[in-house]
Amino acid sequence: MKAMRFWIVSAILLLLFVPGCTGRPASRTQQLVKVARAQHGELPEVVSFGGHLRALRRASVSPNESGVVADIYVNEGDRVSAGQPLLKLDIQDLRDRIQAQISIVAAARSRVDELESQVTLSRVDLDSSVRQSQLTVRQERINLEEARVRLTSMNSDLKRKRELYAGKAIPYTQIEAAQLTCRLGEDQVLVAEQRVAAAEQTLITARASAPKIAVQSAQVRSARSALDLAEDQLEALQAALARSVVRSPIAGSVVTVSAAPGQSVSAAGAPLFLIVDNASVEFLASVDQHTFKLIRDGASLSLTPLGAPDETFEARMSNVIPSWDDKTRTVRVRFRVTGGGGGLMDGLAVRAHLQARAHTGVLIPRDALATDPSGKYVVVVRDHTAHRQRVVVGYEDERNALITRGITAGEWVAADGAPDLTDGQRVQPVL
Repeated sequence: MKAMRFWIVSAILLLLFVPGCTGRPASRTQQLVKVARAQHGELPEVVSFGGHLRALRRASVSPNESGVVADIYVNEGDRVSAGQPLLKLDIQDLRDRIQAQISIVAAARSRVDELESQVTLSRVDLDSSVRQSQLTVRQERINLEEARVRLTSMNSDLKRKRELYAGKAIPYTQIEAAQLTCRLGEDQVLVAEQRVAAAEQTLITARASAPKIAVQSAQVRSARSALDLAEDQLEALQAALARSVVRSPIAGSVVTVSAAPGQSVSAAGAPLFLIVDNASVEFLASVDQHTFKLIRDGASLSLTPLGAPDETFEARMSNVIPSWDDKTRTVRVRFRVTGGGGGLMDGLAVRAHLQARAHTGVLIPRDALATDPSGKYVVVVRDHTAHRQRVVVGYEDERNALITRGITAGEWVAADGAPDLTDGQRVQPVL
């Protein structure tokens, strides 16, 4: 409403000021000049600088194994999910090695089973032999004790009969018979002692089998170690088989594919794929010292993609990258981008516009400025006369210029600069 009132008043003043608009005929020598009125106001300073977008989540993918590319499953521009296969290496030789290792593992496991069975049987035999020998020793000792008891009884009987014979109570033949019985008893004790010794020796022999079992147990442990090693080698080969398929570590878009079927690739070589997630991006730029001083924590930018001036999105400063470039005299800055929809992508070149501060002064159209070897000037129209007026420009943008010295608000200036006008020339101003 204020702007409309300003233009209405300006039009009335111009009608009073311009004779051609009051019905009085203008001189045929007066040149028509389009004029604009200088007015006091503010002109925001907008700093522009270039940079590019960078995805916050990106992954350069290399193979985990060296080999020859067998198949490629994606193309540049494809969307992939985390864990999705990207490439497969030729693994026939690896499969052959895995099959051979499976046979080695089977043989090692069979050897362990065989030795464990031998140990089990040996332990059963040892336990059985020892128990049987212990029972035999116990029984033979009982038999020996009984034989000794019988011999003692026989000797007592012989002694009694000798006493009876001395008293002439029995014939000598009974003594002879008793003596014969004692000798038989002594023989029985001797045999029993021999049988006890033999049984004890058998027990010792049975227990002597324990070291053999220890040797067999050591063989089992050695076989188990060989089996563990073979299984570890098989696991390593199977892991290498799994790594022969290169997978995407993140969800995103395939930006570059640097491989082809039949190509030899190395795990230590350059990455084969670049995957980026454009869902979250940042704006990176290098700015000069003047621009850097205007940027504050949390400062916001308006970003415009190069080649698409009608598209804009916002970015807010996240941090300063501590990297000063002496050669370019610039500092690296980073802004977190918000908005932009699906049009944001890694590597996109954009132009940033930062509204730093507002300048106050006299505003005129930028086209009203003219330049000669002495500097900048404007053509001020007073009383149908053109006057060149030197001015000092504080700031200007694409449409307006802010004058800090040279003219005052309310004066009329030639809107297009009128470089062909001479100082003191009569003119006919028009809006």
